[in-house]
Amino acid sequence: MVFDIITATALCPAIIATKQAIDGGSKGNQRAGNKSINQELYVRFPGGHPYRRKFEGARVVLMNGKLYVEHADSHFPPDSIHPACGRFQSSPEYSAAWAKVGHKGDCLTTNTPSSTPSSSPSLIYVDLTTHELKYGAPEDAEDHYPGPWSCTEIEHRVLFEGWEGWVVVQEDAEKDLWALYFDRSDDGLTGEGKVGDFETTGLQMRMLYVRLARREEPRTLGKHEQEKAEGKKKKEELELDDDKSLL
Repeated sequence: MVFDIITATALCPAIIATKQAIDGGSKGNQRAGNKSINQELYVRFPGGHPYRRKFEGARVVLMNGKLYVEHADSHFPPDSIHPACGRFQSSPEYSAAWAKVGHKGDCLTTNTPSSTPSSSPSLIYVDLTTHELKYGAPEDAEDHYPGPWSCTEIEHRVLFEGWEGWVVVQEDAEKDLWALYFDRSDDGLTGEGKVGDFETTGLQMRMLYVRLARREEPRTLGKHEQEKAEGKKKKEELELDDDKSLL
């Protein structure tokens, strides 16, 4: 009994310290905007604008290399979209260049329909010419603007190059499809060749400024089964690699 009391007394500080470390790490991650955790992107539309009902809380999705907003009235082709769900990833090769012009942040990655447990995630980036948001392999982003991405300290809204210039553009009025852009020049995307350059393009599209944020994905049964299958596949791949190393 004495031994049990001594053991318990010795273990309690260690248990408390471990719990504090876990809680501290969790709170620290939350303060940093849960950057290292995969979370889905969604739209914030504050104020009393008539379009608020359509866009507030709508999730961002991937389709054909671009990012769109899935709202209640959008009509995407069947099985054509995938949630934009990713995390911030440090990038030493870009950080130095960004720092020279006064920017700091990370790359923003996302899983795609073709992603596997062993494949590298795609990068979300801003197109060099059109300023629309796209996703692709790291080499696809090299000639465009891959970042820096960051988030606000309190609400964890998503920033690009330190500010919020997010614009949704109605590219298909019939299907009510709105794509995401970043107004990098803060000119309403009116630069030459951009969607707001009505005089050159001859097209007028609806455009709205919005905010972007991140949130945890809904924990559905399908998501749970998918994670189990991915975990099993990854385990099998690791075991196969171990077997090959013994040959």
